[in-house]
Amino acid sequence: MVSAGLDTVPGNLIMGIAYLSSKHGREIQQRTYDAIMEAYPNGDAWEKCLVEEKVPYVTALVKEILRFWTVIPICLPRVSVKDIQWEGATIPAGTTFYMVRPDP
Repeated sequence: MVSAGLDTVPGNLIMGIAYLSSKHGREIQQRTYDAIMEAYPNGDAWEKCLVEEKVPYVTALVKEILRFWTVIPICLPRVSVKDIQWEGATIPAGTTFYMVRPDP
């Protein structure tokens, strides 16, 4: 169990950094920086970010990186809690969704 994080954490970090180095990723970097500076205008983000989550954009960015570039090629199933309209069809509440990684 201890060795599980030896692959997943570095893998997610590498893919997140790789994405942030793309053209769109640089835009995300700027938005992230702006959100951090808005929340911590005195430049004390480095100390305070370890004890509080004050920048929702950063939290969302990390969660999106973990969702999109998961090291393990499967995700746990999800169940819809309400009807969903998608491309002219109705997906009823209670439908189980299985997700896979995107095809590059």
